[in-house]
Amino acid sequence: MKGPEDIRTSVAKLAEQRNWEKFHCSKNLMIALSVEVAELMETFQWLTEEQSANLSAEKTQTIMHEIADVQVYLVRLADRVGINILEAVY
Repeated sequence: MKGPEDIRTSVAKLAEQRNWEKFHCSKNLMIALSVEVAELMETFQWLTEEQSANLSAEKTQTIMHEIADVQVYLVRLADRVGINILEAVY
């Protein structure tokens, strides 16, 4: 299993390889992060409490992908503004 620094490095490398760095200012990353959070919220929209507690495998897979997208943008944002997420949490 990779650790937080591996994830940060992988995300930064991906952005560099795809020439996304010119778009990855903190403002744009924050907007992208909020869009991904909205997509995550959308997976729960209109579910009852019971439905949200008993998710199908397909719905769980969708949620997993959206959580990953949120995490990637959060890691990228933190990296661009010079914040170590683990240190910030602790």
